[in-house]
Amino acid sequence: MKLHLIEETQSACIAPGIPGTEDNRYGCEGGLVIKENGIYHCFTTEVWGSPKLRKTRLAHWSSPDGFSFSRLGTVIAPGGDPAEITTVQEPWTPYPVFNESEGRWNLFYTAYGAPVGSILRAVSETPGRAGIVGPWTPLDAPTGHSIDITFRRAVSFFPFQAGGRWLAFYGHNTYSPQTTRNDWRFLVSLAEAPYLNGPWCPINQAAPVLMDERFVENPVVHELAPGRFITLYDGETVDGIAYATSVDGVNWGSEQQLWLSSPPAPWAWHMRTPLGLVHERDDIYALYYTAFDHEESQPREQPLYHFGFGRLGRILVRVSMD
Repeated sequence: MKLHLIEETQSACIAPGIPGTEDNRYGCEGGLVIKENGIYHCFTTEVWGSPKLRKTRLAHWSSPDGFSFSRLGTVIAPGGDPAEITTVQEPWTPYPVFNESEGRWNLFYTAYGAPVGSILRAVSETPGRAGIVGPWTPLDAPTGHSIDITFRRAVSFFPFQAGGRWLAFYGHNTYSPQTTRNDWRFLVSLAEAPYLNGPWCPINQAAPVLMDERFVENPVVHELAPGRFITLYDGETVDGIAYATSVDGVNWGSEQQLWLSSPPAPWAWHMRTPLGLVHERDDIYALYYTAFDHEESQPREQPLYHFGFGRLGRILVRVSMD
C-alpha cells in the first residue's frame, strides 16, 4: 500500500486571525479529523498560552467542505491551580472513537503531569453517531487512570479494531530536559483489549513496534480495505508524511515517506503530526496535518522545535493497494 501526492492545498484550514483563534497563542498540534454524516470534524490540541506546551486544551472544530473550519468549542479544559502540575493540567492528543457495543463516541486523550502521563477517557452524553458533537463527560477522577498502561510513560493512545479485538498504539519516550533532542527516542508499543474500555494489556512484553528505530510519535490507524491497515505518524519528516502498513494490525512494515514540496505551503515550514485520512472519492483521500509556520509574531519561547503558530493543513493523496 502506497500514498501518492495529488494536490497540496496552499491555504491553511485553521490559521491565526480566523474566528476561534483569538485567545490561542501557539496554535494546534495533533489530534484527528474524521467525516461524519457529511461534516468534517477536527479534534485537536490547542497550545493556547504561556508557558508553551503547559497551557493546553482540547478543542472541536467542524467544516461543511473540509477547508473552512469553525470552532465548536472546548472539549476538555485543564482545571485546578495553573501554577501546579496535575494529571489533568495538560491535556493532549484527542482521539474520538465510536464504540458500536455501547452506541456512543469515546474520546481518548493524554493528561501530562506528575508522576506519569495518564490515558483518560470521556464519553459523549448524546447517544448514537450524532453524539460526535458532545457534550463530553470525563469518566475519570483527576488522578485516575481509565486505561491501565502505567507500565510506561504514556504520551498518546490510539485504539482501533483488528482481528475481532481492540488494539491500540500507545506512545512512550526517553525525553529528559538534561539531554538533547538527538538523544531522545519516541517510540510506540501495542496493547490489546476485549472491549474498548479495557482492560488493556501490552502485547509482546510492551516491545516497541519499530517502523522507525528512533522516532514514531502520535500514530493514527485506518483500515482502508479488509486486512489492509495504514498508520500515519510524526516521523520527523519535516517536508513529508511518515507512514507504515500492516495486514493484521500487529505486524508493521518499515517506515515509508510521502515527500512534499519544501515547504508544502508558504506557511508550513515544519511539518509535525498527521491527523488522519478522510475518504473523498474512489481511491482519493484528504490527508490532514499540523505544521508550524515559524512566523516571528510570537517570541522565541522554548522549546524552539515548536516555533510559531501550529496550523491545520490539508493535502489530497491517492492510495494504491500495490
